[in-house]
Amino acid sequence: MKRVITGVRRWFADSPMKKKLMASYLLLIFLPLAVLTYISYTSVSKEFRNQIIYSANQSFEQANNFIQNKVQSSEYASDMVYINSDIQHILTKNMEPKKGDIIQQLNDMNMLEKSMYSITGTNGIYRMCLYVDDSLVYAKQDINFAGMRSLQNTAAYNKLMQSKEKVTWMPPEDVLVQNRNDIDSVRVIPLLRKIWNVDDMRQLIGVVKVCLLESDVKNILIKSNITRNGVVFLQNAQGQLICCSNDEMLNQLDLQKEMINPTDMEPIQWENMYFGGSHYIVNAQVVQDTDWTLIAVIPYDEILSPGNAIRLTMILVMLAIGLIACLIAVLISTPMTKKLSVLSRKMNAVEQGDLNVSVKVTGNDEIGHLMKSFNYMVRRIKTLVDEQYKLGAEKKNAELNVLQAQINPHFLYNTLDLINWKAMEYDAFEISDIAQLLAKFYKLSLNKGKNIVTVQDEVDHVKAYIQIQNFRYSDKIRLVVELSPEAARCKILRLILQPIVENAILHGILKKEEGLGGTIWITGRIEEENLILTVRDDGVGMNEEQMERITRLNGTEGDHGYGVYNTDTRIKLRYGPKYGLLYHSTAGEGTTVDIVIPVDCEEE
Repeated sequence: MKRVITGVRRWFADSPMKKKLMASYLLLIFLPLAVLTYISYTSVSKEFRNQIIYSANQSFEQANNFIQNKVQSSEYASDMVYINSDIQHILTKNMEPKKGDIIQQLNDMNMLEKSMYSITGTNGIYRMCLYVDDSLVYAKQDINFAGMRSLQNTAAYNKLMQSKEKVTWMPPEDVLVQNRNDIDSVRVIPLLRKIWNVDDMRQLIGVVKVCLLESDVKNILIKSNITRNGVVFLQNAQGQLICCSNDEMLNQLDLQKEMINPTDMEPIQWENMYFGGSHYIVNAQVVQDTDWTLIAVIPYDEILSPGNAIRLTMILVMLAIGLIACLIAVLISTPMTKKLSVLSRKMNAVEQGDLNVSVKVTGNDEIGHLMKSFNYMVRRIKTLVDEQYKLGAEKKNAELNVLQAQINPHFLYNTLDLINWKAMEYDAFEISDIAQLLAKFYKLSLNKGKNIVTVQDEVDHVKAYIQIQNFRYSDKIRLVVELSPEAARCKILRLILQPIVENAILHGILKKEEGLGGTIWITGRIEEENLILTVRDDGVGMNEEQMERITRLNGTEGDHGYGVYNTDTRIKLRYGPKYGLLYHSTAGEGTTVDIVIPVDCEEE
């Protein structure tokens, strides 16, 4: 806090007089108004939030009660099936080795259907299905009856047999429905219950599936959702979606994936949560006698939306008062600070580099003396800048000439040594070819005294250099060039590729195992406003220590490195410090050098 106060004091002390006056006026008006607006908006938002949460909580509790009623009705229906004497008798009888004749089985089926219809009709259940012994005729009906074997091969059966609960709720599924002309499917939420022989509790005589219509549960959830972009949904302990008030909204918000693991979820009473960077309030309650969790999610923006009109009005009023205050502050402060404003603008112009400015001196007061001193200072600075510019230009030209001169004698010495070695070894048969290549090399190097060449001319220069080196190293060096047409036409400083290629040969390719040779790739591309030339080799590469040494090389350490150092220095002197060479190397794999220069470079 002390630092903040000190910073404000320093800013106030360093600010122009006009700003000080305006800041004082605006602070006295805006600060109380902003505090009043904030307190009012916070109170209104809090009241609206409480009202919406109260309504949402009422709807949520009502939905939970309705769903629990549906659950209890389903369990009660399964109880009625379990204790029904006719169903017990028929299923127990059919478990015996002798199943009876077909007519008797059809009579049993009719009796079972009547019993189930009476139970579903009195409990609001959509329908029930009995899983019976597969040898029975009606086991393949697939609507009200099904074979146990069809259930035993499913994950639902494993879950049912492992559960110690009376009933087991399963995820929603589609079931077949017999219409007048065809068979359709309906989405249901099934409950499974094992039917044991009441006389022998170790004998499983069947499984009953009680089905609730998913649409009935969905209607309950839709009615409980009181907001437009909110969502209410049911999920089980495995995180599977049971039912949702708005599937599209749930998928759009992707809330279910970000919810807490349902097995660890404790009841949540309208807590703040953040999903995908958005703010929500969440209510979650467990549905009794199930492994379901009922979850309601309301975007916090919708809670605040009723207060947005009031907030907008308050902000508009505050802005209107602020604009009026600004106008008054300007009208009051301008006459008092006119001279200082003029002097300040002229100083800003000088700060931006304009030295052709002057101030018309008015008055003989303290500000008038400042104006006279300012005019004298600008004239003096302009004189010093002109002198420094001349000295700097001369120094830069001298440095460029010295750096350029360091490259040619070094290579000329090696080439002359190569010519002498070839003459002694091959009786001078190849001296002509080498001499021609050397002539071409120096013709391209000198470029009639011009410092700027095209990228294509620079690449041709490197090709000649590689041909000369291949005479010396028995064609161990391969050159691959890939230039875009735009890059090939660009203008660059001459002799910036050859020193890097030379470095790649001497310190990369020739240091590989004897006789292996290597490849150098040269590519050129344009990215935004930069031309990027890349020289890559498959030599021995460099470790971190070698990379650090080459990046700080200043041209005086050892016998090598003049060309690379000079190239980087020439680029920086020509185009600026943010351009130059960038090294990337991996020991044992090779080295890559990126040459970065601006695309639009003019000839000297």
